[in-house]
Amino acid sequence: MTDRKLTPRQRMQALMFKAPLMIDCKTFDSFVVDYLDGHLPKPLRFRFETHLRFCPECKAFLNDYKKVIAVTQSQKETHKVEVPHALVEAVLRSIPNET
Repeated sequence: MTDRKLTPRQRMQALMFKAPLMIDCKTFDSFVVDYLDGHLPKPLRFRFETHLRFCPECKAFLNDYKKVIAVTQSQKETHKVEVPHALVEAVLRSIPNET
């Protein structure tokens, strides 16, 4: 594909992804968990967020990832299972004493 067939946004994306501080989609993917947990150092967070602004695929991926986390969390809350106390006691009694 030549530059003449690219939209202005696509040309901008192509340039941005070649910039020295820009990360590619694979690197973006490897930073998602740290980004959402707030553990991405400030310089990397800046590069991550810059990529996010220019890459609709990664933006969609991040949004989908957040939705999966939200659904998973809501399922944890609605499907809590209480373990019967008698079962806990039986398991503990079955463990041999090492005295």
